[in-house]
Amino acid sequence: PVVNPPPQTSQTNNSGVVQNEILGYEIGSVVINEIVSDPTDGGVEFVELYNTTIYSVDLSGWWVEEGSGGKSILGGTILANNFFVLEKPKGSLNNTGDIVKLFDPTGGLIDQVTYGDWDDGNKNNNAPRADDPLSLIRRFDGEDTGNDIADFVLTENINKGWSNII
Repeated sequence: PVVNPPPQTSQTNNSGVVQNEILGYEIGSVVINEIVSDPTDGGVEFVELYNTTIYSVDLSGWWVEEGSGGKSILGGTILANNFFVLEKPKGSLNNTGDIVKLFDPTGGLIDQVTYGDWDDGNKNNNAPRADDPLSLIRRFDGEDTGNDIADFVLTENINKGWSNII
């Protein structure tokens, strides 16, 4: 059976501003784990997600959005501590750099990865860009420190839907 993780509560900082208000899922409960933006000949772009929780998560109504606004609506279930692969996301994952965001059904931002030369206001912590035949992967499946350059590395071992190999 699919069980949704308990919702995260809002947090208010000292100035009274609500931070991380997510009605459905905690930030990082599902993360972007691998990205291929420049596939080999005959290959396809993909975004791999990893469920960091002990719950199976219903992805109905979730979406992945890339920097130009292309939205890919998800469906299906991602099992506990397991993978989900979105092939051919809407829009285009830019080879030189992009931002990829994951949203839950309430519109809460659950995870995002910025790579290459994409300017999100702080290019210094962007993950490297992955030119053909490389893949951009988390050093450790599901581990998210919030710093893309520390969390992601390049690999020739594209393991779509399986544990990352550096």
